[in-house]
Amino acid sequence: MMKSNFKHNLNFSVYGQSHDDEIGIIVKNIPSGYLIDFKEINNILLLRQGNDSFNTKRQEKLKYQIKSGFNLISKDNQAITNGDTIEVVFFNTYHKKADYDNILVQPRPGHVDYVAKMKYQDKHSIAGGGHFSGRLTLPLVFLGAVCKQILAKHYPNMEVISHINSFASYKDIGYYDLRKFLVDKVIPDNIDKYSNINLQLLSIKLRDNLHKIIKNGIRNKNFPTFNQDTQDKMYKAATKLEDDSLGGQIETIIINPPSFIGEPLFYSFESIMATLVYSIPSIKDISFGNIDSFKNKKGSQVKDEILYLDNKKLTTIYNNNGGINGGITNGEDIVFSTIVKPIASINQPQLTYNISKKKLTYLKIKGRHDRTIINRVIPVIDAVSYIVIYDLCLPDLKAEK
Repeated sequence: MMKSNFKHNLNFSVYGQSHDDEIGIIVKNIPSGYLIDFKEINNILLLRQGNDSFNTKRQEKLKYQIKSGFNLISKDNQAITNGDTIEVVFFNTYHKKADYDNILVQPRPGHVDYVAKMKYQDKHSIAGGGHFSGRLTLPLVFLGAVCKQILAKHYPNMEVISHINSFASYKDIGYYDLRKFLVDKVIPDNIDKYSNINLQLLSIKLRDNLHKIIKNGIRNKNFPTFNQDTQDKMYKAATKLEDDSLGGQIETIIINPPSFIGEPLFYSFESIMATLVYSIPSIKDISFGNIDSFKNKKGSQVKDEILYLDNKKLTTIYNNNGGINGGITNGEDIVFSTIVKPIASINQPQLTYNISKKKLTYLKIKGRHDRTIINRVIPVIDAVSYIVIYDLCLPDLKAEK
């Protein structure tokens, strides 16, 4: 059994392969006494599946078994964490291993086939990508949904919101577009002459207005953007894909996050977040803050002048650093972007090396594959964001309980 482990404050393992009969997750360090709504979890899991024409035709039924970690309540699809190790098994019933027979000796271009076979030999199943498959994100989304509900008890105003920022040459309105719009509207030119009370009111107004726009501005949870016209163009481009694929960029905004989580150097907020985000197949890059400005502007143009301070958070004018200083969250919105690569399994002949024949051949990939996963990956990014925040908050949560 191939298994991947994450161990920090939270400890969990994901196991199984794409076309095994089951995959699963084992989680330690979830305290007892938290009421969990499985109806909400199921809704999030269904978002991860994707049901558009450009998504894979492999639609597994949402069938799983809670083996430990919860005391089930018969009514209302709820359960209470009991402090024991959580184990959840998800069943695979719609797998077709025969679709992958022709790639046993022909590694798919851009896939893990070659390196996985060389490293793990017979432990790796080539069907569906094996342990490297996007199917293995299902347990991550489950855990993220649990962490989300636990965190809501301690940080009720916190929310993770992601949207498709760039796709098929179209660009959505971004966090920093919205922030600049509100700064120009709310912050006066003579701000340095304001009293502390007025500065506090300005910072609250800036933050509250921005959060209201972000929370109310997302169009369609299945294909989220801020701008309706942009969404229509992106969606149309996705549906027109036939023998090819597309990647894109996703922006994630965490509003009202906890302050002062993360450590210097090796356990910084960025380090832990990048570790888990890179566990999502097809993610090729992650960047924090106003990365476009950092690439081509002077320090005087990206300075985060501090508008107001209190003992829980600071308010800067532009939040160019994305809510993080020195690896530690400062109470501002956390902002990061991820790049999703185009799916490598495309319906076109591709040149590869035939190991058996020892020569170059053309491979025609069979099977059921997404033409883009830009919509399906968003619930996974949201989930790992909640996992990271829970992991970094866990010592304080235990102290509170």
